[in-house]
Amino acid sequence: MKQIINKHNKKVTTKKEVTVTPVCNCRVKDNCPLDRENCMKTNVVYKAVATTVANPDKTYIGVTEGPWKHRHSVHKTSFKYRDYTASTSLTDYVWKIKDEEVEMPQIKWTIEKTRQAYNNVSKRCILCLQEKLDIIEYNDQENLLNKRSELANRCVHANKFLLKNYKNS
Repeated sequence: MKQIINKHNKKVTTKKEVTVTPVCNCRVKDNCPLDRENCMKTNVVYKAVATTVANPDKTYIGVTEGPWKHRHSVHKTSFKYRDYTASTSLTDYVWKIKDEEVEMPQIKWTIEKTRQAYNNVSKRCILCLQEKLDIIEYNDQENLLNKRSELANRCVHANKFLLKNYKNS
């Protein structure tokens, strides 16, 4: 019994190593898309403001559960290859501008909020709800790129909890 208690006490009192997630892992820190503002953050609602010379600024509100930098990479790919034109309304807009003008619009990225992703116990995704709320409450609806139909979309973050996605390892 003494051995069990000692083992428990040792386990409770020893300090566990805390893994520190890097705030920004950009090779050239000055080229970070978020101005070194936590590009590795997860569970975020982000905003992209596309600026062009001839058109008013357009805003896109998005969400990602994984690191924001991975989502940014997917956006960059969709701006580069025409096959991904319909992936988001921001990509649609960028390709429309690229077809009209010579240069690509300048996009300023910001992280708006951090929220909890889908919870299998509560069956709610605060992250998706926050994105929908931000789209509804956005002041300048004329210059918002998000479509109103996005508000009816089902949460994609719940898919990882489906039994068909369970892999026995």
